Amino acid sequence: MKKTKSGAKPSVRRSLARMVGFVLISAGLLVGNANAIPITGTINFLGNATATGGADLGAATGLTFSSAFVLTADGDFSGVASFTPVTFADFDFNPFSGPLELWSVGGFSLQLNTVGVNTQDADFLTLTGGGIVSGNGFDATTGTWFLSANTTTSRLELSFSSSTIGSGTAAVPEPGTAVLMGLGLVALGAVGIGQRRRGLRDGA
Repeated sequence: MKKTKSGAKPSVRRSLARMVGFVLISAGLLVGNANAIPITGTINFLGNATATGGADLGAATGLTFSSAFVLTADGDFSGVASFTPVTFADFDFNPFSGPLELWSVGGFSLQLNTVGVNTQDADFLTLTGGGIVSGNGFDATTGTWFLSANTTTSRLELSFSSSTIGSGTAAVPEPGTAVLMGLGLVALGAVGIGQRRRGLRDGA
């Protein structure tokens, strides 16, 4: 009986140490995320695109981008120079299937999660959306996106302007991080309960 009791304590201590380490790592991930700096500012683009999916812009369901560049940038985007070429991803806005990495430039990018049609007719289109702006060591930040386009040489050829605004508010952490922390706490509690039960059995 004494051998069993004395042999159980080191095992419990090792388990407890592992669980404490697990919880501290989880907490470190959360603290690191909380200390990151969200993005604040606006970046504006100009470019050309083609409407797809319909006979004219009023019937279109998507956009194909042929060229785009930075017009102006401020706040945390201010390091991106005007006239810097921008990569835009082609997409369907009706219906929209996201998330989609819509643009990237100067180390920043926008993951577009939602899109809504505000105005659409044969000559004019306006879209708004929401997503996550990230890059250059900043925290992933909720962002708002706008696009307006009008026809140029044909019913489908467009010139467009687009803006993305970093809200300065960090995006909600990945669910996996919170789950990791919760599992660590549950495991730690389980070890504590097991230790108390062993103590009761040994005392009996």
